[in-house]
Amino acid sequence: TLALAAQGFLLNGDASAADQLYLRLAKLKPTDPGLRTMLATAGAGKTDNAQVYDTLQRISAEDTGVTADLAIISARLRARQFDAALKAIDGLIKKQPDQAMGHQLRAQALVQSNDLAGARQALELALTKDATYLPAILSLAAIDVRNQKPKLAKERIEDLIKKQPANAQALVALAEISAEAGMPSEVVLGYIERAVAIDRTDVAIWAALIDQQVKFGDLRASLASSQAAVVANPNSIQLLDRLGRAQARNGQAEQALSTFRLITSQHPRSLVGLLGEAEVHIVSGKMPEAGRMIGKVLERDPQNLPALALAFGSALQQKQHKAAADIARKVQQLRPADAAGLVMEAEVEAQQGRRDSAVSLLRKSLGLNAPGVAAIKLHQALSQGGKDADSSAAAMAAAWLKDHPRDIDFLAHLATHARQQGRTDLAEQRYREVLALQPNHVAVLNDLALMLARQGKAEAVPLAEQALKRSPENPALLDTLAHALAANKQLPLALDAQRRAVLLAPNEPSLRLTLAQFELQSGDKVAARRSLDGVVKQASKLNADDRAAMAVLAKALEPA
Repeated sequence: TLALAAQGFLLNGDASAADQLYLRLAKLKPTDPGLRTMLATAGAGKTDNAQVYDTLQRISAEDTGVTADLAIISARLRARQFDAALKAIDGLIKKQPDQAMGHQLRAQALVQSNDLAGARQALELALTKDATYLPAILSLAAIDVRNQKPKLAKERIEDLIKKQPANAQALVALAEISAEAGMPSEVVLGYIERAVAIDRTDVAIWAALIDQQVKFGDLRASLASSQAAVVANPNSIQLLDRLGRAQARNGQAEQALSTFRLITSQHPRSLVGLLGEAEVHIVSGKMPEAGRMIGKVLERDPQNLPALALAFGSALQQKQHKAAADIARKVQQLRPADAAGLVMEAEVEAQQGRRDSAVSLLRKSLGLNAPGVAAIKLHQALSQGGKDADSSAAAMAAAWLKDHPRDIDFLAHLATHARQQGRTDLAEQRYREVLALQPNHVAVLNDLALMLARQGKAEAVPLAEQALKRSPENPALLDTLAHALAANKQLPLALDAQRRAVLLAPNEPSLRLTLAQFELQSGDKVAARRSLDGVVKQASKLNADDRAAMAVLAKALEPA
């Protein structure tokens, strides 16, 4: 109990309280190897780390157990000291020659040092010790995917499931591999649904199901699964959080707020409910309420990165540039090795028209950890730079792709950028480059299909169908299919697809507007007028182009 309490204080940043408990522990059981290991690792960073490693090494030599060995390996891997980690792993394997774990840890170290061939050998050796050792099978599958062999990865996990049909974790892993390989939604979700049936109390399995449904765009299913998950696990913060987000995505803002408030009441130490409330208020445009929630989080945890990100987005949205810049610099102080803070500051500079400063910050961010969207934002900034903009942006894109040829998000951005410039041939080339790397990239399939539909090309239909197969309940994909069918003179099928889209998203007036246009094209003015009436009731949600189209349609439907 004292050991757990000490760890709790340490995790909450109260090192002095933790130290007092560790001293009590040392007096109570001075020879216990587990407690001695805990005491030694608690000193990491506060004393000479070499002394910590020496202490752990002595404990390892005296103890037949592996607690100290695992502590050494963990610390060495965190410090990216791979040779030292591998030496410690050798010691672990000598203590447990018949166990698979040591070889699995060796593979982890080798993967981190980019020795995939060595990692594969270590994993295969692990499986000679235990043919059903799931961590090794999953690690081998991950290497297969990294080497562009998703079929082999899938076969590995399927072989395990044949031996252990009730292995829920293996089913979830198979779902993830299948999603990576571009399998249809019903296949991917089917595996996770089987896992849920095996163990309805496993929070991670429910979370995987909900997350995949969101990825496939089936928001109604994600809400239903979130509700079922919470019934099965009513005290899970993770699942209540997903329920609140599912409610918000389905337009149920008040229900979402109630769910996030329930999290806060049931788990007053958790900040998840307050953060969720803030996000719902931001989406609803209630910035003062959002600000209050964010303030509560930062009052309790001034370094909370999700709250700082929300505060930054809110300040930027309201053009509070000084407040946004202050937050960006605070993130830089908290995470100096990460790109996020510099990217934030670049956004502030760009919004104020200081393009050169934004470009400089973004260039610096590319050399830091987790650059994320920095390359895309830099390309956007360079594209807006006057007469030499195109050449500067093109040079940056070529340099980035030379070093990151598989950056799918950047390639997709380049495709969208070219399409917006009216360079449809270049856009199509970029879209196809993405699909060569990831054949079932739903967003790219959808964008390419819509672009080709506007050109009246027949290939738009199979591309839209391919995207829809991955996410059959996605109204945006149905809308694209309808446009593709209409462009290829298959109006009855286009009407069917658009009616399904409207049924799935009745509060999206742009979908109903398109339906009215197709109904007019088909000669059914009565149906078109009825659909237009529904659009008018929600006209405030339309953008300027759609409002203009609505006016044209209304005029066309006026009595002769």
